Amino acid sequence: MLRIAAAGGTRFAHQLLAEVAGLPEAELEDALRAAVAGQLVVADPDGDYEFRHALVREAVHDDLLPGEHARLHARYAAAIEAQPHLVAAGRAPAEIAHHWYAAHDHPRALTAARVAAEAAAERYAYAEQSRLLERVLELWEQVPDAADRLGMDHLRVLEDTLIAAVTAGDLSRALTLTRAALAEVDSDAEPLRAARLLDHRGRLFALLGKSDGAAELREAYRLAARAPDGPERFAVLADIASHLMKVDPREAATVAAEAAAGASEVGDLVLLPPGSPCCTASTARRSAGWPSCAGRGAGPCRR
Repeated sequence: MLRIAAAGGTRFAHQLLAEVAGLPEAELEDALRAAVAGQLVVADPDGDYEFRHALVREAVHDDLLPGEHARLHARYAAAIEAQPHLVAAGRAPAEIAHHWYAAHDHPRALTAARVAAEAAAERYAYAEQSRLLERVLELWEQVPDAADRLGMDHLRVLEDTLIAAVTAGDLSRALTLTRAALAEVDSDAEPLRAARLLDHRGRLFALLGKSDGAAELREAYRLAARAPDGPERFAVLADIASHLMKVDPREAATVAAEAAAGASEVGDLVLLPPGSPCCTASTARRSAGWPSCAGRGAGPCRR
């Protein structure tokens, strides 16, 4: 029983252990009673169990044979998929992803990690989201039909992982991801996609104190200028203007004016204070259906 429990983690629920073990209730309780009497496991008031020392659980888990290890983790994943209530509320996606990964079932681990990353973002667990998306990148090469399973290309995963790293505060990793993404993007076929990545890279250079990012921002503008007019282009221009403001306010104002003019042409009639690159950026972002700056009054709006 301890070997089965060890695959579930340091803390495990009685009902989940019962589902995975598949033992008669009386036999399972006898095994648990012996573990508690031997001071290997402690019971809590909620009826769940925990290894008295994490090192004990680690030693038992490490002693599992490779095939046994994979089978047990696969059984945990399948049990939680069938009955998510067997784990703490909101933890099912992450637990499923963990167990399929530990079971070395790469296709299931890939899709489960993506689902768990989305669930983590909804809980504002951005560091967890970032780690899970890194796992998606790790597994991508091991799953031949990864793009079909996830419904997106590798570049999209890189872009999402980049944003997650920024949100989690790992700016150095985010900068590395911009380089990888720029190596994949076809700037001729998708100039706005490349421009957005360059905008991120320029901003990250500035935040990390490596440079002012002006070269990347200007290249981003050059690429965006080649794209057809539309809300997405104006939104990219608005972001470039916002970041360029810290480097060259006059150039930023020119780009912002272009974004605002384009936004008004596609039907955004929101009146914003003149002369504010931030609010000009907001106009373009609203026209693209993205969150905008909040200000409408006389004062400068906030990003």
